[in-house]
Amino acid sequence: MMGRMDRDADHLAELVGVFYESAFAPGRWSEAAALLASHFEANVAGIMVPPPFPGGPPLVVSTVGVPEAAQGAYLAEYHQHDILIHGAFRAGGRVITGNEVVQGQDFRRHVFWNEFSRPHTDSWHGMAAS
Repeated sequence: MMGRMDRDADHLAELVGVFYESAFAPGRWSEAAALLASHFEANVAGIMVPPPFPGGPPLVVSTVGVPEAAQGAYLAEYHQHDILIHGAFRAGGRVITGNEVVQGQDFRRHVFWNEFSRPHTDSWHGMAAS
């Protein structure tokens, strides 16, 4: 009988495999984002890479649970305020949690939460790796 840790390890192995395969088959990035959300029991997930030029928006590879209108608003303006993704890009290859970048009470006062995350996705717990 498989325990929770075995299931978690199997699911994580599947997730890592899909990430590697997506690099060669870009059509699989949406599957990778869905598996990412599923693994962390999240309603929202995004796969992004740092901006190609300073001050520009990150390249959004795939998202799950983010409405199209919200994606447009993010790329047009709110990427500048995304304290979580900027923290991830500064993490230097480490996996970090949102609380390592900004404490919950500070995030609740931040423009990114009040004008983007809360109205569009109602999500604020973050985890990222760069």
